[in-house]
Amino acid sequence: MKTITAWELKKIMDKDDVVLIDVREPAEYRSERIEGGRLIPLGEISAEQLPSSKKIAVYCRSGKRSADACEKLLIHNPSLDVASLEGGILSWIQAGFKVKNQDQ
Repeated sequence: MKTITAWELKKIMDKDDVVLIDVREPAEYRSERIEGGRLIPLGEISAEQLPSSKKIAVYCRSGKRSADACEKLLIHNPSLDVASLEGGILSWIQAGFKVKNQDQ
C-alpha cells in the first residue's frame, strides 16, 4: 500500500490530478475537512464508487482508517492508484494547509 505526505498531496491537488476521499464519520467531516474531499465513511467505501483511471488519495484523522480503506480497496481492485495520507488531516494541518470547518 502506498502512502502520501501532506506536501505531496497538496502538489497533486493543485494540479487537479487526484480524487480525495475522507473516510471519517459525517460529524468529523462537518467539524473540519480538506476542501475538495468527498466523504465516504470507512464502513461504506467500495472500489466501485471510485474512478479507476485517476489517482486516489484517502485520509482520516491520523492515518489508521485511511490505511484500512486503501487495503480494502486494493483487495477488490488491485489496479487502483490509491494512497493513504500519512498522519491524516492532522498532518495536513501541521503542514500549514487550510481546512474547512462547519461554518465555511
